[in-house]
Amino acid sequence: MEISQDHVFAVVDAIFKYFLKQNKVTSETAEYEHLSLKYITFMIKMLKNHTRANYELKVLSFLKTDFSSYFKLISSFISQNILDIL
Repeated sequence: MEISQDHVFAVVDAIFKYFLKQNKVTSETAEYEHLSLKYITFMIKMLKNHTRANYELKVLSFLKTDFSSYFKLISSFISQNILDIL
């Protein structure tokens, strides 16, 4: 059985989603922010799915409102870059 790159990306994507939903991660704002930015970056660089990355970034901003100014700045920059590409 050969493992394709798409299968690996699907597993990594599922792992990101799993950890982002864990109570320990969601209760730790800094850890949640860090993992969220890693997830968005993974979607952009590896999956090359800018539309989904932008959507997930918007969903994150609705799910949690107490993000740091650093996260808000970086996510705004990423979002603007995605919109420029689209």
